[in-house]
Amino acid sequence: MNAPFKTPVHAANEYLCAADAELIARLESATQDEIDFIVRAINYYAEHAVQTRTVFRQGDRKKHPTPVKVKHLTADEVRSIPTGSGMPLILNDGRLGRCKVTSFRSWKTDPNRIEIGVKYGMYEFAKFDLEEAMRRFVKEEPC
Repeated sequence: MNAPFKTPVHAANEYLCAADAELIARLESATQDEIDFIVRAINYYAEHAVQTRTVFRQGDRKKHPTPVKVKHLTADEVRSIPTGSGMPLILNDGRLGRCKVTSFRSWKTDPNRIEIGVKYGMYEFAKFDLEEAMRRFVKEEPC
């Protein structure tokens, strides 16, 4: 089911605090250039607001596994992943595993559209788009 079409004003309103009526009123009376600037600022913040979280390694089957701090990659970091490199990623069960990046595909007509092929284990393959890669690929932080 497709989501209803949202104008930039509605998209920006979702990110703003509903209690601040004055700011929303200013946004509704803003010019299109101001709205575009606000939407770009919100998208930039959402893309660069990277959170750190704690996970456990996939192979760590101890009674009390050692936690590992990880940070999700930004879009620019995902675009710069070299083919053939081993990358840590969050598996379906929430643990930290490693995969090999087998391919990287991008489009000239749509620079935000990318496709990353990965191999995990002996027989498992997957293709990630940009959003999925930003959710899955991580870098380990020192504890």
